[in-house]
Amino acid sequence: TPHCQRCGVFYLICPVIKKIISLLLLFLVLTPLQNFNFAQHIKGLPFLKNYSPREYKATPQNLAISQSKDGIFYFANGAGILEFNGKNWKLHKIPGNVAVNCVHASIDGNIYVGAYNEFGFFEKINTGELKYNSLKPKVKEDIGKIISIHDLNGEILFQTRKGFYKTRGRKVNYAEFDFSEFRTEA
Repeated sequence: TPHCQRCGVFYLICPVIKKIISLLLLFLVLTPLQNFNFAQHIKGLPFLKNYSPREYKATPQNLAISQSKDGIFYFANGAGILEFNGKNWKLHKIPGNVAVNCVHASIDGNIYVGAYNEFGFFEKINTGELKYNSLKPKVKEDIGKIISIHDLNGEILFQTRKGFYKTRGRKVNYAEFDFSEFRTEA
Protein backbone atom coordinates (compact mmCIF):
# COMPACT_ATOMS: atom_id res chain seq x y z
CA THR A 1 0.00 0.00 0.00
CA PRO A 2 1.22 3.53 -0.72
CA HIS A 3 2.69 5.34 2.24
CA CYS A 4 4.07 8.83 2.72
CA GLN A 5 7.88 8.81 2.57
CA ARG A 6 8.04 11.68 5.04
CA CYS A 7 5.96 10.28 7.90
CA GLY A 8 5.39 6.66 6.87
CA VAL A 9 1.60 6.97 7.24
CA PHE A 10 -0.92 5.85 4.62
CA TYR A 11 -1.39 8.68 2.05
CA LEU A 12 -5.04 9.39 2.81
CA ILE A 13 -4.46 10.01 6.51
CA CYS A 14 -1.08 11.78 6.25
CA PRO A 15 -1.55 15.40 7.50
CA VAL A 16 0.84 16.85 4.91
CA ILE A 17 -0.87 15.09 2.02
CA LYS A 18 -4.32 16.10 3.38
CA LYS A 19 -3.26 19.78 3.29
CA ILE A 20 -1.88 19.45 -0.22
CA ILE A 21 -5.04 17.72 -1.47
CA SER A 22 -7.26 20.31 0.28
CA LEU A 23 -5.33 23.22 -1.25
CA LEU A 24 -5.39 21.58 -4.68
CA LEU A 25 -9.16 21.01 -4.49
CA LEU A 26 -9.70 24.57 -3.28
CA PHE A 27 -7.56 25.87 -6.16
CA LEU A 28 -9.46 23.76 -8.71
CA VAL A 29 -12.83 24.96 -7.40
CA LEU A 30 -11.95 28.67 -7.15
CA THR A 31 -9.94 29.07 -10.37
CA PRO A 32 -12.91 28.80 -12.78
CA LEU A 33 -14.90 31.24 -10.63
CA GLN A 34 -12.00 33.67 -10.59
CA ASN A 35 -11.58 33.42 -14.38
CA PHE A 36 -15.32 33.99 -14.90
CA ASN A 37 -15.21 37.12 -12.75
CA PHE A 38 -11.98 38.26 -14.40
CA ALA A 39 -13.47 37.96 -17.89
CA GLN A 40 -16.25 40.37 -16.94
CA HIS A 41 -13.74 43.15 -16.21
CA ILE A 42 -11.25 42.89 -19.07
CA LYS A 43 -10.85 46.32 -20.61
CA GLY A 44 -11.28 46.53 -24.35
CA LEU A 45 -13.85 43.77 -24.71
CA PRO A 46 -17.03 45.15 -26.27
CA PHE A 47 -20.28 45.06 -24.40
CA LEU A 48 -22.80 43.88 -26.96
CA LYS A 49 -26.47 44.74 -26.97
CA ASN A 50 -28.86 44.10 -29.82
CA TYR A 51 -31.41 46.82 -30.48
CA SER A 52 -34.71 46.03 -32.12
CA PRO A 53 -36.42 48.28 -34.68
CA ARG A 54 -39.01 49.02 -31.99
CA GLU A 55 -36.29 50.53 -29.81
CA TYR A 56 -34.79 52.74 -32.51
CA LYS A 57 -38.16 53.37 -34.24
CA ALA A 58 -37.13 52.75 -37.84
CA THR A 59 -37.00 49.93 -40.38
CA PRO A 60 -35.06 46.77 -39.50
CA GLN A 61 -32.57 47.10 -42.35
CA ASN A 62 -29.36 49.03 -41.66
CA LEU A 63 -27.02 49.07 -44.65
CA ALA A 64 -24.00 51.01 -43.38
CA ILE A 65 -22.51 52.52 -40.25
CA SER A 66 -20.09 55.36 -39.56
CA GLN A 67 -18.80 56.96 -36.37
CA SER A 68 -18.18 60.70 -36.09
CA LYS A 69 -15.14 62.26 -34.44
CA ASP A 70 -17.28 63.00 -31.36
CA GLY A 71 -18.21 59.32 -30.96
CA ILE A 72 -21.76 59.42 -32.35
CA PHE A 73 -22.80 56.48 -34.54
CA TYR A 74 -24.78 57.02 -37.74
CA PHE A 75 -26.62 54.20 -39.52
CA ALA A 76 -27.88 54.19 -43.12
CA ASN A 77 -31.42 52.90 -42.60
CA GLY A 78 -34.44 52.26 -44.79
CA ALA A 79 -36.19 55.21 -43.09
CA GLY A 80 -33.29 57.69 -43.15
CA ILE A 81 -30.23 58.18 -40.97
CA LEU A 82 -30.25 56.84 -37.44
CA GLU A 83 -28.16 58.74 -34.91
CA PHE A 84 -27.07 56.88 -31.76
CA ASN A 85 -25.11 58.50 -28.93
CA GLY A 86 -24.76 55.33 -26.86
CA LYS A 87 -28.04 55.89 -25.05
CA ASN A 88 -30.64 57.54 -27.30
CA TRP A 89 -31.70 57.02 -30.91
CA LYS A 90 -32.86 59.75 -33.28
CA LEU A 91 -34.11 59.36 -36.85
CA HIS A 92 -33.24 61.99 -39.49
CA LYS A 93 -35.17 61.74 -42.76
CA ILE A 94 -34.05 62.94 -46.16
CA PRO A 95 -36.24 64.38 -48.96
CA GLY A 96 -38.66 61.87 -50.46
CA ASN A 97 -38.34 59.62 -47.39
CA VAL A 98 -36.12 57.29 -49.41
CA ALA A 99 -33.97 54.53 -47.96
CA VAL A 100 -30.40 55.61 -47.29
CA ASN A 101 -27.80 53.23 -48.78
CA CYS A 102 -24.59 54.65 -47.38
CA VAL A 103 -23.32 57.06 -44.74
CA HIS A 104 -19.97 58.65 -43.98
CA ALA A 105 -19.14 60.79 -40.94
CA SER A 106 -16.32 63.00 -42.17
CA ILE A 107 -13.62 64.74 -40.19
CA ASP A 108 -15.13 68.06 -41.31
CA GLY A 109 -18.06 67.28 -38.98
CA ASN A 110 -20.61 66.67 -41.74
CA ILE A 111 -22.52 63.41 -42.17
CA TYR A 112 -22.63 62.51 -45.88
CA VAL A 113 -25.45 60.28 -47.13
CA GLY A 114 -26.32 58.55 -50.38
CA ALA A 115 -29.62 57.08 -51.55
CA TYR A 116 -31.45 56.41 -54.81
CA ASN A 117 -31.54 59.68 -56.81
CA GLU A 118 -30.54 61.66 -53.73
CA PHE A 119 -27.28 62.57 -52.02
CA GLY A 120 -26.12 65.28 -49.68
CA PHE A 121 -24.98 65.92 -46.14
CA PHE A 122 -26.19 66.74 -42.67
CA GLU A 123 -24.44 69.56 -40.86
CA LYS A 124 -24.76 70.52 -37.22
CA ILE A 125 -26.32 73.92 -36.68
CA ASN A 126 -25.92 76.13 -33.59
CA THR A 127 -28.57 74.24 -31.61
CA GLY A 128 -26.70 70.96 -32.12
CA GLU A 129 -29.45 69.68 -34.43
CA LEU A 130 -28.68 68.22 -37.84
CA LYS A 131 -29.80 70.09 -40.96
CA TYR A 132 -29.90 68.29 -44.32
CA ASN A 133 -28.38 69.87 -47.44
CA SER A 134 -29.24 68.13 -50.69
CA LEU A 135 -26.63 68.13 -53.44
CA LYS A 136 -29.10 66.77 -56.00
CA PRO A 137 -30.04 70.26 -57.35
CA LYS A 138 -26.37 70.77 -58.28
CA VAL A 139 -26.48 68.01 -60.93
CA LYS A 140 -28.48 67.71 -64.15
CA GLU A 141 -28.18 64.02 -64.96
CA ASP A 142 -30.07 61.13 -63.38
CA ILE A 143 -28.11 60.18 -60.28
CA GLY A 144 -29.14 56.56 -59.88
CA LYS A 145 -28.15 54.69 -56.76
CA ILE A 146 -25.29 55.97 -54.61
CA ILE A 147 -23.51 52.80 -53.50
CA SER A 148 -20.63 54.14 -51.38
CA ILE A 149 -19.03 57.30 -50.07
CA HIS A 150 -15.29 57.93 -49.81
CA ASP A 151 -13.25 60.72 -48.26
CA LEU A 152 -10.17 61.48 -50.37
CA ASN A 153 -7.96 64.30 -49.07
CA GLY A 154 -10.91 66.46 -48.06
CA GLU A 155 -12.95 65.72 -51.18
CA ILE A 156 -16.02 63.55 -50.76
CA LEU A 157 -16.68 61.01 -53.52
CA PHE A 158 -20.17 59.60 -53.98
CA GLN A 159 -19.87 56.41 -56.03
CA THR A 160 -22.63 55.27 -58.37
CA ARG A 161 -22.68 52.30 -60.74
CA LYS A 162 -21.55 54.58 -63.59
CA GLY A 163 -19.14 57.01 -61.96
CA PHE A 164 -18.41 59.40 -59.12
CA TYR A 165 -19.78 62.69 -57.88
CA LYS A 166 -16.95 64.66 -56.35
CA THR A 167 -17.70 67.45 -53.91
CA ARG A 168 -15.69 69.89 -51.88
CA GLY A 169 -18.04 72.10 -49.92
CA ARG A 170 -21.15 72.66 -52.02
CA LYS A 171 -19.56 72.39 -55.48
CA VAL A 172 -20.25 69.10 -57.29
CA ASN A 173 -18.46 67.58 -60.28
CA TYR A 174 -19.26 64.32 -62.06
CA ALA A 175 -16.77 61.85 -63.49
CA GLU A 176 -18.10 58.94 -65.49
CA PHE A 177 -16.10 55.76 -65.21
CA ASP A 178 -16.21 52.61 -67.30
CA PHE A 179 -16.35 49.83 -64.73
CA SER A 180 -16.75 47.16 -67.44
CA GLU A 181 -12.99 46.65 -67.65
CA PHE A 182 -13.10 45.32 -64.09
CA ARG A 183 -15.82 42.76 -64.82
CA THR A 184 -14.85 39.19 -65.59
CA GLU A 185 -16.46 37.03 -68.24
CA ALA A 186 -18.25 33.95 -66.94
